[in-house]
Amino acid sequence: MNGPGDFRDGKIGPCRTLTAKLLRVVAVLIWAAGLLVFPPRAKAEESKVVGSIAVRQEYNDNLFFDSAGGQRDFVTTVSPGLDWTERTELLDFALSGRLDALRYWMNHEFDAVDFLGQSGVQCRPDPRLSLSAEAGMSRDSRPDRDIEVTGLVLGTQPRDRWFYTLGGSYLLSEMSSLGLQFNQSEDEYKDPALSDSRGYRGSIFFARDFRDLHPSLKGRANFGYGRYYYETSETEGYRWTLGAEGALSETWGFVVDLGLSRTRSKYKVTTLQPVVIFPFVVQVPVTEEKTSTAWGGVGQIGLSYRDDETGGGISLQQDISPASGTGTVWSTILRMYLDQRFTYELNGGLSAGYYYNQAERGEFSTGETRRHTFNLSARLRYDFSKDMSVEASYAYSRVLDQIADTRADRSLFMVRFFIQQDLLGLGR
Repeated sequence: MNGPGDFRDGKIGPCRTLTAKLLRVVAVLIWAAGLLVFPPRAKAEESKVVGSIAVRQEYNDNLFFDSAGGQRDFVTTVSPGLDWTERTELLDFALSGRLDALRYWMNHEFDAVDFLGQSGVQCRPDPRLSLSAEAGMSRDSRPDRDIEVTGLVLGTQPRDRWFYTLGGSYLLSEMSSLGLQFNQSEDEYKDPALSDSRGYRGSIFFARDFRDLHPSLKGRANFGYGRYYYETSETEGYRWTLGAEGALSETWGFVVDLGLSRTRSKYKVTTLQPVVIFPFVVQVPVTEEKTSTAWGGVGQIGLSYRDDETGGGISLQQDISPASGTGTVWSTILRMYLDQRFTYELNGGLSAGYYYNQAERGEFSTGETRRHTFNLSARLRYDFSKDMSVEASYAYSRVLDQIADTRADRSLFMVRFFIQQDLLGLGR
């Protein structure tokens, strides 16, 4: 019998329509709103409904990161949004939604309307106990939608994503706390070249204050479990990390988490086997299920700086990650950033990132991945007020695929205008 995430039939679990998945997300949103409307013994402290709109104009000289020469285009994106937040003595609630209407000036077949909707609630029934829930769904179609997240490039095929997260933490004492978190997410594509996926992640974490050694030093331990299903593979993994965070001075801070990960993968392999059908010998495709196990180091190291006008940081992290549309990979990410406020209204920043996604054949699936991605960007923003701003930026990206032996470069110029208004404040 196939389990809920079994891939033996070539699909991820039982066939479910998008409508059913939408209903599941809506049910969580209604539950969160119900907690807001009927909170026990709660008194409202803050209520906001903020409407916003952003207009983004960009020029992209390589829409699809084509190594043979890019397809150029101007892209206009209009993004109306609405955010509702409520705060009470016992409850924080947030509900937000945004539409992204994309129009390509020369390639109208890629025009799309993307969207994002999510809700979150945090409840404090006891001074020691905090509970939280979050749910949401989105549809996106930009080829570079993941370029600054995983470093991977996708096409313009729409991706429907929905997720929910449940968590809680409890103060064991003034010096220590214990927490739990569980997350489920699903990605669905309409393109058979991209793999649908489902992921389950859970973690238990413990934190302790070491103020007797240093005023800001905190230590932590984490145990996590994850299981990821794709069309032709399945990976489950365990990870253990120990770490600490704190301030080195009034302006410098650090974070360190180091540990081990163990993964076990199942995947299908199809080979041609000779079969005698007298008087001929024919090649017949035969599919087998194989397994593999891998150990590796995981964790992160980060250093940050912050004063009244300048902020910056550098971080390095490595982990086993579910790469949307492709499969499980070892992901190594190096990020750097620098922010500077020149005047009260004018600020800018520089950022850079290096991403290495790697998977050997037979490690997590039959596929093989060795891809390097470099990002470099500069931005300048002027705030007319706290509710209106204009921003200009330039971003350069390079993608090196060692398996295909290709290189793709892209330059992106962008100007964005943003304005928002507290709708409840209009009548005040």
